[in-house]
Amino acid sequence: MPIAVYKPRGKTPLECVRQYQKRNTTDVVISYAGRLDPMAEGVLLLLVGEENNKRREYEHFSKVYLVDVVFGIKTDTGDLMGIPTVSSFDPPHYSPAEIEAAAQPYVGTYLQRYHPYSSTRVNGKPLFYWAREGRLGEIVIPTHPITVESIQIIESKFVPLQNLTHECQSVVPQVHGEFRQNEIVDAWVEISTPRLVQQVTIKVRCANGGAYMRVLAEDMAKSLGTEGFASCITRTAVGQWQLSDCVQLW
Repeated sequence: MPIAVYKPRGKTPLECVRQYQKRNTTDVVISYAGRLDPMAEGVLLLLVGEENNKRREYEHFSKVYLVDVVFGIKTDTGDLMGIPTVSSFDPPHYSPAEIEAAAQPYVGTYLQRYHPYSSTRVNGKPLFYWAREGRLGEIVIPTHPITVESIQIIESKFVPLQNLTHECQSVVPQVHGEFRQNEIVDAWVEISTPRLVQQVTIKVRCANGGAYMRVLAEDMAKSLGTEGFASCITRTAVGQWQLSDCVQLW
């Protein structure tokens, strides 16, 4: 059986694998099924030994996410670890009914585009390479089939933009690797003001594998006539495994 571990924000799945190996002093082959971005957290399945032969089966398990979507701001990565742009100095305010209507077109089975800042390869290079080089116009961004069973609006509230900046300053520098960390933090500090932004928490159930919550957040915002991004993504379930089943690695 897979081992469910909790992946914290700021860590990569590969770091979770290495931490598990370190704690259990094993050299058995370990991988993971179902990637989570550095800024996402939650249930991650580790595959140990022969379980690696069932990777595709595990990757197609159903998944549940809690996502905080912020309206009126966009980032180039679709999450908090991106360069932000304030799309309007008049903060949008959408009713629960309007948000519900914007979400419904994305319930069902359809082709979802990959995010430009993702590791999917096009012409031998990951999409984030083309995005960082400003060369997205040279390629066609691919799509993949997803099935969203439901999108439930959990909460809508207004939060200070400065809170998002402080969150970015706290989490982004913890991420290892070359991810423009300093540039991102500086950009968030530059736009930071006392203004309020609308943040909506949604619960998303996916069948036959997951979906890009960053893309879903952007698409919902566009349906409302604004910009948006996923400020927080938590995967709360993979198949039968819940957050309460997860091993804490740190």
